[in-house]
Amino acid sequence: MSNSHATKKVGILTLPLTHNYGGLLQCIALQIVLQEMGFQILVFNRGKNEPAWRRTTKKVLFRHYFAEIERFKNIHLTNRTRLLTNSNNLRQEISTSTLDAIVVGSDQVWRELYSVGDFSDNFLAFLEDTAVTKVAYAASFGVATIKTPRATAEISEALKTFNGISVREQSGLKILKDTFGVQNATLALDPTLLLPKNFYEQLCDDAKSVPSKKTLAVYVLDERDLTLSQIDSVAGRMSLSVVQIKHQPKHSWRRIFQQKAGVGAWLQTIKNADFVITDSYHGMLFSILFKKQFVVLVNEKRGATRFESLAQQLGIQDRLVKDVTISNEPSWFTDDIDYIAVDTKLAKLREVSLEFLKNNLNG
Repeated sequence: MSNSHATKKVGILTLPLTHNYGGLLQCIALQIVLQEMGFQILVFNRGKNEPAWRRTTKKVLFRHYFAEIERFKNIHLTNRTRLLTNSNNLRQEISTSTLDAIVVGSDQVWRELYSVGDFSDNFLAFLEDTAVTKVAYAASFGVATIKTPRATAEISEALKTFNGISVREQSGLKILKDTFGVQNATLALDPTLLLPKNFYEQLCDDAKSVPSKKTLAVYVLDERDLTLSQIDSVAGRMSLSVVQIKHQPKHSWRRIFQQKAGVGAWLQTIKNADFVITDSYHGMLFSILFKKQFVVLVNEKRGATRFESLAQQLGIQDRLVKDVTISNEPSWFTDDIDYIAVDTKLAKLREVSLEFLKNNLNG
């Protein structure tokens, strides 16, 4: 295409932009990074294919519950398409958008369980326009091993047309090699880690006052009574007050009357905390960005490899646990994270990741 570098148009193909804190922030971060490189951005706004009446009903019933997150999306993700609910929608949008490049990623965009439309769409298998540069940035399969997809041959051929392929986890490199025959992929950081802490501080909810007491921030997606009782025990031993960010109400109908914390409030709670307990991947990432002492409850079903890969790269494997029992005085309870060492490693990984994007989008 004839666009100059300053006006090159790049599409971002990621998971549906629902109401997930990390999912939204990784997309915003990638958008910001690419804009700072001089690209014009279009985000493909994908969603579940469901009857219009059902989508409308949910929108009306849960308008108040998701109000703060919708407001945040409308402010920070302005360059997004109409809602694309199936493969045909996506293909039509790409064919009429006159793009110079498409970046697939980040997040678990290559996890078939979370796929919208044909799984092969996430590998741009339908895109035959060789003038469009294809790049996979920090794409994640989410798990250590996958079932062989029905479209394996089609996906393998599609991946051969990519200018560059990077994945978020070490296990992703093995999956690409063993399942799809890709030998030249590399590792890259989640986009949220490409931006400095002060960018996210600007997004924090200033209206949420700094707590008068020291706090233990809790963001646990899969709550269990045992987990919560262990958290109370940790808070007592650390002399911290528990501040819990609810992922969702126990009963769906309560969404009609409640409001989910906005992205700014979620960030602010982590930023203000003296210690963080989470089982969320991006909960871990923002604990690192805000230099918090933290521990991660690793959930095998959600995908342990996501945590393990980054923890190994940063030398903080002791922060990954199966429970938060403190009777045996674990190291995460007694020792602080050495953020001088972590930041040194993170800076090198950030440099490599940014170079990957520059080299493959400008090539």
